[in-house]
Amino acid sequence: MEEAPCILTRAFSLIAASELLGVRYGAEPDPSSVPEGETRRSYTQMEVEIARKLGKKLYVFLCPEDFLYDEESQAKSDEKRELQRAYWQQIRRFLHFRLFSFSIIARRASRLHNSFS
Repeated sequence: MEEAPCILTRAFSLIAASELLGVRYGAEPDPSSVPEGETRRSYTQMEVEIARKLGKKLYVFLCPEDFLYDEESQAKSDEKRELQRAYWQQIRRFLHFRLFSFSIIARRASRLHNSFS
């Protein structure tokens, strides 16, 4: 997979990683390139998993299932919606914050940014 070296380089250089986790499944490598038995992952999901395995601080901003999204945020297919739902359930084990509004996201993200400035 050609993208892996870039993801690894970025992960090694991180002090911490953050993820805003909503309902949309992001860009991913060609699904046919994923080895049999492996779970498909978006690039963002891979970056977070690598950062976690490297012991980086991980801040996940989780939007609840009933969060009000614009229509553009919805996954484009049932398959991608299911992939994102499964990831959402899995990542809940590593939460630092659970978010319920954009104002909370903005305040917490700003505090997080300031703590590394």
